[in-house]
Amino acid sequence: MILIFFILGCIMASFGNVVISRRIKDESIIYPRSYCDNCGKTLKWFNLIPLISYILQFGKCNYCKEKISIKYSIFELVNGIIYMINCQKIDNLLVALIISLEMTLLMVMAIIDIKTLNIYNIQIFILAILANFYSFITEKLNFYKMIFTVILYFTLKIIENKKTIKKLGFGDIYVLLALFIQFNINDFAEFFIILG
Repeated sequence: MILIFFILGCIMASFGNVVISRRIKDESIIYPRSYCDNCGKTLKWFNLIPLISYILQFGKCNYCKEKISIKYSIFELVNGIIYMINCQKIDNLLVALIISLEMTLLMVMAIIDIKTLNIYNIQIFILAILANFYSFITEKLNFYKMIFTVILYFTLKIIENKKTIKKLGFGDIYVLLALFIQFNINDFAEFFIILG
């Protein structure tokens, strides 16, 4: 099972790399198919196997022979290791999977935020769904906390859309709101104490 989690982690990081690259370029993550950033040639399925394609192609594009940045493979490897550790340390495999997916999504969101100063609503929405699913599985689902989070989210959206504070940077607050569903107040207090 650990090997399956590792492979899944590599696959999710590979998809995460696509999301990061396409969001930065303001392209669709669905179309066009994956292509070489250097020559623009559409990549075949065997060019897209996480880690393995990079190794077999000696870190170069099969078509133009330009070097492919190792950062993509490092992200795939690190994410695969994170999934393996979660599989090994967390008894419930479904919970391990949800936490692993959340971690991948948070890393993707962080990289996009660093490069573009944007956090996209769809990513926050997916994070909130995962957090709700986690809370449901672990029987920590709190209807009132969900309602409070939704009301607070839309209140902040209204405030954010006012022109005078447009550049306030609410993205981090929305990420914390999505995670608020999953964690209790004490967890958040501990988190902020650690941050200093």
